[in-house]
Amino acid sequence: MQTTSQILNAGQMLALTQPGSYFQIFESYSPVTVRFMRNGKVLMQADDMEAGFYAEPGEGFDRIELTSAVQQRVKVGISDGSGGTNRMTGDVVATIKTASSVLNKPITNVGTAETAVITARSDRIAFRVLNSGSTNIALGGPGITYASAVIVLAAGEVWQEETAPGAAWSAISDAAGGVIKVQELLV
Repeated sequence: MQTTSQILNAGQMLALTQPGSYFQIFESYSPVTVRFMRNGKVLMQADDMEAGFYAEPGEGFDRIELTSAVQQRVKVGISDGSGGTNRMTGDVVATIKTASSVLNKPITNVGTAETAVITARSDRIAFRVLNSGSTNIALGGPGITYASAVIVLAAGEVWQEETAPGAAWSAISDAAGGVIKVQELLV
């Protein structure tokens, strides 16, 4: 496999005249257009392709043309089909927040009317809800009804919310006498 890396200016066309039957974009920060050619004829064109795009035109190709709407570095690979790679380049930045304190909320009684569980809070990175009663408890945003609920906890079940923990949350039960316990995990 032959790799090529090139800075493309906005609107610039890069022509690669290496013959092959397999093509892959390894790196691009913005979409590019790729034209596959053989003997001066366009075999196929792929518009707005990003890193990870690959193609294997059946007849192979003897020229590839790349264009970009913005200036960017593009890295591609061309092979005769006997080899390839699935390794991509780029950066992954993962920021993991850990809680510095746990706030145990008072036991909350939940009936067949909406009950506020927690208010919006920007320093909350997660929270847990335990259905410690004998009814089914539904969790959701303000305005929740039992019929519209997506999250329903049976007696004894726990829900840990990590996707939207900073939002306000409410609960409603399928019968009177519901009970929940809530822990908030704070930064």
